[in-house]
Amino acid sequence: MQVRGGVVLALILIGSLLASGFFASPVSAAVLAASTFDSSTEGWTAIRIDGAGNALSGNVSFAAGAGNPGGALRHDAPSDSRTSYMLAPSSFVAALRSAVGGSVSWDISTINVPSTDIYFEDFDIDIRAGTNHIRRNVSPPAPPISPTYVRYFLTFGTDAGWLFFDGVNTTTASQAQIDAVLAGAEAFTIRSEYWSSFTPDTTLLDNVVIAGPGVGVALNRSTVAPGEVVEMRLFANPPQGPVDLYLVIALPQSLAPSLGCGGIPLVFIFNGGSALTLSCSTNPPATFPRFLASTSLSRQSTVVGVTWPAEAPPGVYTFAAVATPPGALADNILGPTDITALESAQVTR
Repeated sequence: MQVRGGVVLALILIGSLLASGFFASPVSAAVLAASTFDSSTEGWTAIRIDGAGNALSGNVSFAAGAGNPGGALRHDAPSDSRTSYMLAPSSFVAALRSAVGGSVSWDISTINVPSTDIYFEDFDIDIRAGTNHIRRNVSPPAPPISPTYVRYFLTFGTDAGWLFFDGVNTTTASQAQIDAVLAGAEAFTIRSEYWSSFTPDTTLLDNVVIAGPGVGVALNRSTVAPGEVVEMRLFANPPQGPVDLYLVIALPQSLAPSLGCGGIPLVFIFNGGSALTLSCSTNPPATFPRFLASTSLSRQSTVVGVTWPAEAPPGVYTFAAVATPPGALADNILGPTDITALESAQVTR
């Protein structure tokens, strides 16, 4: 995942800004960290924790074609009276320190023997700062069996039901405790063992996203081939609205001459995702069609999935989401409050 700043997106989306230089500091927040496991384990490891809290190292591997979609992180948990967890790399821990007011989401699938394996409960996500932890159970029900995935989503607020563990006692987490653990985060783990059995069971992890406050965009892959689906997710912490929402794909600049575009060629997704139209960054802003008019941005939503066409040439494609006050672009005049949020992410063909 490659998340780009708002200045670049403003230049891509709003053609007249190329001349005016108006846009300088967008009101938005990028996705702070994301792992889609397209081609590797991306620095994730595993640990196995016993009842006393002692940890041993575990195995992880890259599972091509087992993700949601694409690749996934795989852990094969041994039958050893311990609970296995995926351990995030340092980049995620650093992201958590800036995630106060934000959210976390991840996709999980399992492989087991339904006729003999028994689900057991344990905490599903844990963030540690020193001896203090915030943690949460999001199961039961148990995660589904591969190839089906479940997506879990939690805000970093008291509405998400976080528990606070100080090494001895567990209580309902206050907002101050949640914020303090995030600010001092030292470790981040996601559960990767759900079944009690005499044989190893497997967990697959995909699409882990840490989002900060504001608006963010995440794609489910960083590379794409014809026939594969690129899923675009939108985060808003806190929810926002009403706004006009624009979704656009900026095509490689090399395509501009063949498409008759004097600027950057754009594909707008509109009518709630049911239609596409080709445009150009130099066209009047009032001609840009809206994905949704006068809508609200929820905490997280999958706004669109695009099946990649075989005729799309190699290059970098930028997926962007822009929010404006309702009707703000109708007059073709861009004022200082006309763009309230924007964010983008790239995929390479």
